[in-house]
This record gives sequence, C-alpha cells and structure tokens, in this order.
Amino acid sequence: MKIGMNVIERLVAVSLLPKEGSFATLRIIGDLKNKVGIKAEEYTTFDICDVLEDGTEIRVDKHGKRIATKDGIEVPIDGSKNKVGIKWNEQGNKEKEFDFMAKEMSLFAEQLRTLEKNVEYNKTLKEGKTPKPALEERHVSLYAKFVEEKEPETKENTEKK
Repeated sequence: MKIGMNVIERLVAVSLLPKEGSFATLRIIGDLKNKVGIKAEEYTTFDICDVLEDGTEIRVDKHGKRIATKDGIEVPIDGSKNKVGIKWNEQGNKEKEFDFMAKEMSLFAEQLRTLEKNVEYNKTLKEGKTPKPALEERHVSLYAKFVEEKEPETKENTEKK
C-alpha cells in the first residue's frame, strides 16, 4: 500500500518502532528504519536542524559534521542546552510516497493502537506509578494513515465509529 509521509511524520514513525521483538519483527523494523528514516542527503535538502532552548540551531553538513549557528553565525556546540524542537524548510512539508507491505502497515498500526490504549490506562494510574507512553497530537496524522483509513470495514470497526 502506498502512503505519503512528510518529514515530521517520518521522524515520528521511526520513533514509534519497538526496540525489541522476534527476529522476524526486528528485521522488519530495520527495513522500516531504512525505508522511512531521514537519509543523510535529506538533512541538507530539507535543512533539518535541532533547535536548542537558546535559539541555537544544530545542523549536519554535507560531510556529516555537526555545526551550530545562532542568528546565522557559527558558534561552539553547547552541550548544556536542552533541545526544544526540530525544524526544516518548506520542502520537508511535501509528502514522499512509500510502498508498505501488509506486515509493515500492521506494525505501525499496532504501535499506534497501543498508544491509544495507554491513554485510558494512564487515567486509572495510582499515585506513584509511571505512566505508559500514550497517543499524542504528533501521532494524529499517522493514526489516520495507518489505522483509520487502512482498517477493513468490519462490524466491530463500524461500531467503534
């Protein structure tokens, strides 16, 4: 199945992938990271950079070197500053189309459904317990692409809507 994804969706999608699983699942995860992950040349094409709390932007140049700039001037990288975001140019908003196999689609869908279930679990937590990662605003477009639009119509799915 073909699905278009922009830079942020690709970054979020890779972050959804589990860190452990069966050998077969780990092979699929590796393939997915290679498929949808941001390639080295795309960092410069999309001018992707980390943004630190003081406004410093850290980019990777075409040689793979990390360069920090503030107000357009190169500055030393300050490891004491927290990352507060990521940004990219307009080209990164355009969707790139990817062809996913059924197992790849279901892996993303399973992860997103688990995050959705965790929302309810976290509401029932007793004090002192650690909440589980849950569905957030950054997941909405991926949920629509991998779960809502891709589920076959069944009686159970129809009743959920």
